[in-house]
Amino acid sequence: MSSSSREDLLSPLNDAAEVLQEKFIDLLPWAIALIVTAIVLQALGPWLWRKAWYRDNTAARRVQGARKAIGDAFGLTVSRVRRDGSIRIAPGETAKWLRPGIEDELAHFLHTPIHLTVREGLVTVKSPVNLPASIQGRPRFSPLSGTLVIGVDTTTADRAEISIREKSGVVLAGKPGSGKTFALKAIKYALREKSFIRTFDGKRDDAESFKKTVRKVQHHMETRLSSGMDYWSMNEESRPKLLVLILDEVQTWFNPASRSKSDKEAAAERESLIRDLIQRGRSAGVLVILASQRITADIIPTGIRDLCGVKVVGRVTRPEDGELVLGMRPGEGDPDPMKANRGQFVVDDEERPLRMIQVYMPRA
Repeated sequence: MSSSSREDLLSPLNDAAEVLQEKFIDLLPWAIALIVTAIVLQALGPWLWRKAWYRDNTAARRVQGARKAIGDAFGLTVSRVRRDGSIRIAPGETAKWLRPGIEDELAHFLHTPIHLTVREGLVTVKSPVNLPASIQGRPRFSPLSGTLVIGVDTTTADRAEISIREKSGVVLAGKPGSGKTFALKAIKYALREKSFIRTFDGKRDDAESFKKTVRKVQHHMETRLSSGMDYWSMNEESRPKLLVLILDEVQTWFNPASRSKSDKEAAAERESLIRDLIQRGRSAGVLVILASQRITADIIPTGIRDLCGVKVVGRVTRPEDGELVLGMRPGEGDPDPMKANRGQFVVDDEERPLRMIQVYMPRA
């Protein structure tokens, strides 16, 4: 076979090879880009998934990504961080999570601010939020659930619910300038449509007027109780309004005006009236709010304080001040009233862990 014949036979093959080569060259950048994308996704995929899964909770995301490193460095077993930031505590490791300084050490290790809360076999990891000095909002009350909303949670920035359902007493205290007045105004605004509210100020109102009004509230309470009322189990439509008694600078009513026998007896009578309202008021829809900017051992008798189902304390200067209001000293990882800014309060409503809320400020 001649060379020209061989060339004629190979020519189509050569043409096809050239076409394939041209197509390969055209597709090569796309192939390279696809391979690079696959490598990048393989490397960034877990990070992108964690970022989407944990949303704005950077602390939880970083703990999830550094579980082994945290175990090696701190001796903590982190099997999984749930979407809400909670981690099941391994047996025998509760004390490690409660160790003083662990929060700051983890924050330094992970290069991000971190807030830990330890409760009932779980530790919850959150990223602290940066709240403005003043937050505006509308205080609300839900008669159905019995929850007040007067501000936001300083850890999550979510609306902070305070349950007054099945409660008959609230203690609210904070040093001057803590924002107690704003908190009281927010509570009154939230309750105004569903309650009869009577406010007494120990600095201005006289004792006789106070006693007369408290006796009227007591009479209404007894009338409701004698009818067999169980306020919070009633249908909302048929439920009467709450009877709310707000006692600002409440220490005035508990302390005698002088050392005289008559003043001591009058103070004891006022204390007895308030105690009775709080002891029996739950089923009758009676709520007594005891407020003061004076935090001393005699601010509120401990027996009355312990009857109150909601305790709220603003900025204090000594750990024992917070304990006088809450009835306990916040533990490691709990919000600290000594670190509260103006308008921030640590709340215990016996239904949720201790938390700090920032109260809505009135619009300018």
